[in-house]
Amino acid sequence: MKYILFFPLLSILFFTSCQQKPKTITNENGRIIKVPSDYSTIGSAVWNSSDGDWVIIAPGTYYEMKIDVDKSITISSEWKLTLDESKIEETIIDSRDSILFNIMKDDIEISGLKIINGDHPLNITARATIKNNHFTGNLDAMSFEGSGGGYVGFNTVENDRDDGIDLDIRLGGQNRGSNIIVENNTIINSNDDGLLQRQGGFH
Repeated sequence: MKYILFFPLLSILFFTSCQQKPKTITNENGRIIKVPSDYSTIGSAVWNSSDGDWVIIAPGTYYEMKIDVDKSITISSEWKLTLDESKIEETIIDSRDSILFNIMKDDIEISGLKIINGDHPLNITARATIKNNHFTGNLDAMSFEGSGGGYVGFNTVENDRDDGIDLDIRLGGQNRGSNIIVENNTIINSNDDGLLQRQGGFH
């Protein structure tokens, strides 16, 4: 009888452990600021953030533009906390044919967002991480200018009106940009180039 009782108990314990929900990711270096529960707009959340904070945007459609990001923060959807990819498609930012974020300081992360209808929506002049985003209907979805650089990975760019990724890292005739790693991006149906490098490279 001991053996008969032991094996069902082992099976129950194994099944229970498999059913546990994945652990929520936390920010050990700063606060988690939520939009719209803490601040009603993305711009106001960024304005009130500090280095190391995460601005986490709830699912919905937001109409915002020309947000200067001059602190080393993360701007993301609930994907950042859960790694649930459905949160990317549910968190939409429409910048109405304008810049969305001016990325002006090193160590900024933009991730887990669906960004639509922008004109150079990510204007990057510092070292940044751009990952796991979905861009559609923009003009130059990711534009690296001057000293822009960093990491670009696992993004999807669709129906861009010009270039999906634009590396224009020259200033005064000299390449002043940081190193850039570009990997595992999917670029579909760009009007011009998928990736354009203007300074001494290829396009």
